[in-house]
Amino acid sequence: MKKNLLDMLLKLHPVSFELKKYNRKMQSAIDLNLETTESAIEVARTKWEEFKKKENSKYDNTFNVIIYSALANSDMLILSTAIMTTNRKFEKLLFSRMLALILIEYLSDINSLLGKSFKELKGGVFDESVNEIKVIGKKLAAIKNANESLLRVLRNETAAHKSKDSLDLVNQIYKIDCRSMCDLSVNVTNINNELFIAMGSVFILINQAEKNKQN
Repeated sequence: MKKNLLDMLLKLHPVSFELKKYNRKMQSAIDLNLETTESAIEVARTKWEEFKKKENSKYDNTFNVIIYSALANSDMLILSTAIMTTNRKFEKLLFSRMLALILIEYLSDINSLLGKSFKELKGGVFDESVNEIKVIGKKLAAIKNANESLLRVLRNETAAHKSKDSLDLVNQIYKIDCRSMCDLSVNVTNINNELFIAMGSVFILINQAEKNKQN
């Protein structure tokens, strides 16, 4: 492929949001991360479809992790930016509720998905990358454990509208700390960037392994 996924992902930089200090430089960093993430999704999608056409399912779970985590990152960046830039109270609260839903679903799923990927990445060539990804997975698990209770309440009571008592619902919504939700999202996004880069290395190794089989 002409596009090198790893080179692309190395353009990712840590994001830092200051709600009261929004500027062009910050927006440029966000735009670069979003564009890089979107490009990475397209490269991984194209390669996965090539494998499927050849009826090669050997790395399905690995491609799934790359695309799933990239989509989650894109969602989190877009919503965090929206919280940062809007002046409307209910928009901030709505975006924060959606963030809570995405965060708890992603943090609940990612390590299980990584475990399935590890079963595909056997052999010494993948060991270094797999060990690095396991460390990143532990970081994400720690964030989940620290925030799971709050995120599940926000998802169930405010995002999913499970409460039919509108007074209780609006009081729950008013309690949301939009700043904290934005900070949590950015923290996960930055750890995910580490995951992307490590998965980019795996992607290159997969390509090389397949080429070697053909030679």
